[in-house]
Amino acid sequence: MINIEKSQKVYALLPDTGLGNRMLVWAKAYAFAKKYHLELLTSSWWGLHWGAWFRNEKYKRVYFGYFKKAPFITHVKFILFRLNALHIPEPDHILMTTKNVVYVFHEIVTSSDYFETIKPFRDDIRLAIHHSLHSRLLRELDTCKHPAIGIHIRRGDFKLGSTLTPESFFISSILAIRKVVGMNLPVEIFTDAFPEEIPLLLSLPNVHLTKPKPDILDLLLLSRCKISILSIGSTFSFWGGFLSNGILLRHPDEWHPPIRPNAFNEFHYESNFDPSKSIDPRLLDQLKKIEFETIA
Repeated sequence: MINIEKSQKVYALLPDTGLGNRMLVWAKAYAFAKKYHLELLTSSWWGLHWGAWFRNEKYKRVYFGYFKKAPFITHVKFILFRLNALHIPEPDHILMTTKNVVYVFHEIVTSSDYFETIKPFRDDIRLAIHHSLHSRLLRELDTCKHPAIGIHIRRGDFKLGSTLTPESFFISSILAIRKVVGMNLPVEIFTDAFPEEIPLLLSLPNVHLTKPKPDILDLLLLSRCKISILSIGSTFSFWGGFLSNGILLRHPDEWHPPIRPNAFNEFHYESNFDPSKSIDPRLLDQLKKIEFETIA
């Protein structure tokens, strides 16, 4: 009888990309390991992302000390295991073989796949991220307040060719939501933009840039907002949405499919949002049910 759990392992070889794309590679590996009850090892989360330095981006994408490390001896044993194992890249299923196998996940996830393969494991992934987060960051996260509205504005390398979500979309969305609920709801901005890049947004009352903190905490705080307003095509935004139990609003031109499982979204609103048009009755109903006064 083949002992699959001992003869086969999963390895997440994280690419030299931003945090959101690294997390997608890790999550695909995690979902595969979870499905087949295999051990998962992950390469280092941190590294020097030279492009961020050359472009003088606000955040340099180092990601040092974000997640707990496996014991040193575990890595040594895994290296020895890999020396005498088949390396299978991006598998769809496990192999029935007596040989040692390492399933390697390393390719950047494309928009045709994105969150689709990990949606069934959403609850497990949410727990795994929390459990693997460094204890120092968990303590810092517990001290942070959760704003009513959280928005993520992607700039950075998006200024070199990707679609930039206009500042006007965030402003109009905030004003539309405030009008519906009849409250000047607090808004926290999570962004790699410099203040001078979003002056009109920052001039609104009760709108603030989040205090500087590790990127992963910004992502997790975005996911804990009652309402999250996302940037077009940003994996960082999408991770905040994927982990969120709140309302997700996306730009009308967003082309990616829903981030969360359809069954979940039957009861939790997620959709493209055009603040210039009448608000969807389903969104209107959910907005009116939220007890904003407890967090405003």
